[in-house]
Amino acid sequence: MGRKIYQSLKDRDYTIEGFDLLCNEEVPTISNIDLVEPKKYDWLVDFSNEGISIIMTDLFLKTGVNVISGTTGISDEKLDEFMMMAKENGAKYIHRVNFSSCFCSYEKLVEKAALLLPNKLIVEAHDLSKYDKPSGSALHLAKAIGIDSKDIVSVRIDEPEPCHKVIISNDKERIILIHQVLDKKAFEEGFMEIFLKEAGG
Repeated sequence: MGRKIYQSLKDRDYTIEGFDLLCNEEVPTISNIDLVEPKKYDWLVDFSNEGISIIMTDLFLKTGVNVISGTTGISDEKLDEFMMMAKENGAKYIHRVNFSSCFCSYEKLVEKAALLLPNKLIVEAHDLSKYDKPSGSALHLAKAIGIDSKDIVSVRIDEPEPCHKVIISNDKERIILIHQVLDKKAFEEGFMEIFLKEAGG
């Protein structure tokens, strides 16, 4: 995801520098946090992992630099802390577990449907390269409908089309709501729509 967004921003002539505290040598980056100067930048675009995201977001928000993040696994307490930090320092903090264009609308549908019937289950499927299990999106949906991670079935197979299925039922009826990304450009386009609106690009 990060690579696709990098290319989209590059295609729009944004000046981009990379930060990678894991020292990934595939793309030239700054790997020493002591060399990072947040005030040089307008935005931190974060698609990393929980540990790196927390370090970098803290550093940039404290300096009053805007952050947009799609990193999952960050606790609600830490997200609230970052929102407060952004407000105190005159910065924007935008965090989404899923940037696909329709996911927010899907989440609202799921929340409404979950009020109708008592039994709830989430089934999510991704390809074998998906690192987190359950996905951040599935955990987010679980919180929205009031269930915990034991009620999420995670499948990692050769599945090219990421899918989240919410099943709501009783002993007489069943509602199944499915969100499936048929083209992963949906993530990229959803991100760019939000970023360009917020950045004024």
